[in-house]
Amino acid sequence: MSTEQDLRKEIIDVVDELFAMDMITSTGGNVSARIPDEEDAFLITPTRLHKGGLTPDLIVKVTSTGKSYDRRQRPSVETRVRHTPTSRPPFTVTPRCAPYWG
Repeated sequence: MSTEQDLRKEIIDVVDELFAMDMITSTGGNVSARIPDEEDAFLITPTRLHKGGLTPDLIVKVTSTGKSYDRRQRPSVETRVRHTPTSRPPFTVTPRCAPYWG
């Protein structure tokens, strides 16, 4: 089973891959994961931060109601839609496709 720190790193790996493939913009698109050992805890990418340079400490831990465990961190605005007490997928990705400039 993954630890919280492992999940933080996994989220960053997914974000880095999506960003490298231009599937998310620098501040758009979100990745989140439910923390298996904690009933009411999730990790989600932060709002308004460049997704191409995230570190594990920037991933936001939230409750199912969207409240951040650390009030200095702001989770994605999609937090409440993604993880509610009745809808808890283990891992979700919401790409915000970059415009095609071809």
